[in-house]
Amino acid sequence: MSVKSAEFLKVSHLEMESLFCRILIQRGFSKDKAKTCANIFTSNSLDGVYTHGVNRFPRFVNYISEGHIDP
Repeated sequence: MSVKSAEFLKVSHLEMESLFCRILIQRGFSKDKAKTCANIFTSNSLDGVYTHGVNRFPRFVNYISEGHIDP
């Protein structure tokens, strides 16, 4: 479960990865590819590489919508 404070929103690894996976499946990714991508984005965030984790995910989703990424 998420806990919100004045400065941070804390989300568990499982919650983040599950949400990313659901979003990718909704946009046409197979379950396996969605799980792989979701794991990469989540792991990057946990490793402190936010530019290729949670911060990159919205752009990735936009690229899918714009046809730059083919699921």
